[in-house]
Amino acid sequence: MCIYNTELYICTCSIEIYKHNKEERIARTWGTIAPGLPYVEEAITHAGNWLIGGDLEVINPIKYDDGLDRFRLSPVQLRHEFERRNADAVFAFQLRNPVHNGHALLMTDTRRRLLEMGYKNPVLLLHPLGGYTKADDVPLSWRMKQHEKVSRLLTFAIDQTFMFKPKLHKAEEGASWARAGFEYPILDTCCVSGSGCVKDK
Repeated sequence: MCIYNTELYICTCSIEIYKHNKEERIARTWGTIAPGLPYVEEAITHAGNWLIGGDLEVINPIKYDDGLDRFRLSPVQLRHEFERRNADAVFAFQLRNPVHNGHALLMTDTRRRLLEMGYKNPVLLLHPLGGYTKADDVPLSWRMKQHEKVSRLLTFAIDQTFMFKPKLHKAEEGASWARAGFEYPILDTCCVSGSGCVKDK
């Protein structure tokens, strides 16, 4: 259960407990168990020896009251928003850093390819990550201002095709993506299926 100020927010059902095989997790993620990897030292090595999972039931939506709650839509709310925008395709990008030319190229090219495939109104869901994992990180509120400003410079209209769903993370929680080796980032499925982009069968 998640209780804050005597109010219940989340219940976990069908709890499953797993042994935290840290060495295997590190080896499979980074391809090495050599010491010195910053994220490993900060978030995995000193973590507990057990992992807990299960089904979550949201009793009361969590509000951060930081001026960004309007962006934090549930999967159901996002699906309604996709319908309101008449989206026939949704493509998602999850970023930790500000949007740069490489990101913009990928976004516009992905949209172009979807249009070429016959989709009429592909919608971009930008899933910014915020929080401190390195000394030069900035607060999520400033990161969101950067994303909003840069998004207006892209070649398609923000009010029709751009959506944000920010996620705050702490260094000890890690971001919702991992690396396959040293060159290929893997976007966690939570960005896509957890954001309502994929309908349950």
